[in-house]
Amino acid sequence: MPRCTTYYGNSHFNEQGKGLGSQFYQAYESWVAQQEAQSVFLAVLQENQPGLTFWQKLGFEVIRIAPPQEFGNKIHRRYVLRRQVTKVNLIGLHLLTNPTL
Repeated sequence: MPRCTTYYGNSHFNEQGKGLGSQFYQAYESWVAQQEAQSVFLAVLQENQPGLTFWQKLGFEVIRIAPPQEFGNKIHRRYVLRRQVTKVNLIGLHLLTNPTL
């Protein structure tokens, strides 16, 4: 029977446009591949178009729009995205030792 494990994370980079988010995700996907995962799922708030664009550039596809849900004082819709995990060995990846999240 396939095993399903969920890892939660929240990303917010103040240094946008410098490639840090892409590097972080590449390191994460490398680790996820070692855990034998087949896909990565995440959600982006519908009003966060720059975030949606970022994840789509990394190869994520919108698989559905989640029903409205309250977060804090607002009700949000979320894009649910999926990316197939690649089994590529990421040679030369520089890991961030102290990222600002």
